[in-house]
Amino acid sequence: MAFSYRWRDITDEVSRMVKGVPIKNWALYCDMVSSDMFTSYPWKDALQNIATGQIPLVDGQQDYDVPTNIFRLTKASIVRTDVSPEQHYELDVQMDLDVDLTPRSYVTLKAASLQAGVGKLRLDAAVQVPAGMLLELRGEYQISNSKVRSLTDWLWFDDHYAHVAMAGLMYWAYKLADDSRAGTAQNSKAGTIYTGQLGEYKSALQKMKEDEEYGPSEQYYPSESMGSDRDWSWLGGLVLPSAGGANVPGTSHYASSMEGTIVGAINGVNGTFSLPSQPQPSTNLQWFWNGTKIAIGTGILVSGSTVQCQAGYIPNTGDTLEAYW
Repeated sequence: MAFSYRWRDITDEVSRMVKGVPIKNWALYCDMVSSDMFTSYPWKDALQNIATGQIPLVDGQQDYDVPTNIFRLTKASIVRTDVSPEQHYELDVQMDLDVDLTPRSYVTLKAASLQAGVGKLRLDAAVQVPAGMLLELRGEYQISNSKVRSLTDWLWFDDHYAHVAMAGLMYWAYKLADDSRAGTAQNSKAGTIYTGQLGEYKSALQKMKEDEEYGPSEQYYPSESMGSDRDWSWLGGLVLPSAGGANVPGTSHYASSMEGTIVGAINGVNGTFSLPSQPQPSTNLQWFWNGTKIAIGTGILVSGSTVQCQAGYIPNTGDTLEAYW
C-alpha cells in the first residue's frame, strides 16, 4: 500500500481536466469529498479496538463513556474477565436503543449502540453485575476523519483510490459551473439514483468499498442489527443512465443489490443485456423497466448472465433498468 499523494496533487489534475472552471476554495470541496468517502464505509485503516479494561461494566448502569474520537461502532461484546478463559458474549450493533434502567443479567443482553446525541455507548438495558464478577465492554469502532484544512494535507486512503477523489471533485467543479455533466441524485423505490459525473463518482466509490472485502454476510445498519461480517456497500446508491445508451462508466445502468453494472445500450433497438453475475437460479432475477417489474418468459428471457428483452419490452433512450437477484 502507498500513501504518497496530497490533496494538491488531486486538485491540480482536476483543474486540468475541467478547463476554465474556477474553484476559489479547493480545501472546502476536498474536505466535503473526503468526508463523504470516509463516512460511507467502515474502512479497515480507520478501525480501532476498545482496549481491554477500558470500559468496565457497573451494576445497574446502561450508558458508558465512549472511546476518544469514535465515529461509528462496528462490533461489541460483553466479556467476563474473572474466569479463565474469558467468556465473550457477542452483541448486535444497532443505531439507537431506548433507555431501560431495569437491570438484567449480562447473558440476556443482546445489543449495543453509539448514542451520538448523548455521547455514550448504550446497552439494551442496565446490566446486573453480581458481587465478585468482572465484566467489561469491548468491541471495534471507526475513528472520526480529520478535516482537510490545507491542500498540503495527505490523503487518508491508498494511492490506488486517488481517482475516486478526482471523480468527486470533478462533480463539484461541474456543479459550481452549472454544467449539466455534474449529474443529479434522485430518489426511487430502489434507493438513490445517481447520474452523470456524480454517478461516476458514486460508482468508483462503490468499487472502492467492494475492494475492502468485508465478507458476504449482510445485516443492514442502522435499521437492523449487524453481525461481525458485513458488507456496508448498501450505504451507496444506484447508478443509472443520464441519457442515451452508451456504456460509459457511471452513466450506464446499474445492476443489482450491490452487484455491479448491467451492460448493454439503451437505445430502443438493443434488447440484449449482460448481468455482472449469473442469477442462481435464473428465476430469482427481478427485472424492472422504468420501475415496472417485467415477468420472465413474457417480457424477458434469461440465459446464464444474459437477459434478452422481447418485442414490446425493449427499453428506449432515457429509460431506466434495474435488476436484483
